[in-house]
Amino acid sequence: MEAGAGAGAGAGVAVRAGIDRTSAGLVLRDRAMEVPGVRSARVEVGRRRVRARALAHFRDLDEVRADLDAALHEGIRQLGLARRPALSVRVRRSAKSKG
Repeated sequence: MEAGAGAGAGAGVAVRAGIDRTSAGLVLRDRAMEVPGVRSARVEVGRRRVRARALAHFRDLDEVRADLDAALHEGIRQLGLARRPALSVRVRRSAKSKG
């Protein structure tokens, strides 16, 4: 048995969990969908960058972009990744909303 492993491990032992990029993207996409005004969102997580694309449908695009940026930055922080990736956010108006 390795040192620090097993049931008797000390309380000060750090635990590192893993998450794959697809799962991280789904978590961040769900986070993006909670932002008011976002109709749909796609999030791709790479080694160095998170790319988010969203369609907005009833709010000002700048407001949606700012809220989405804040929500995704917080989501990335909460994932607790070893290295924080850069974030790229693009928001467009939905074709159905252009009227």
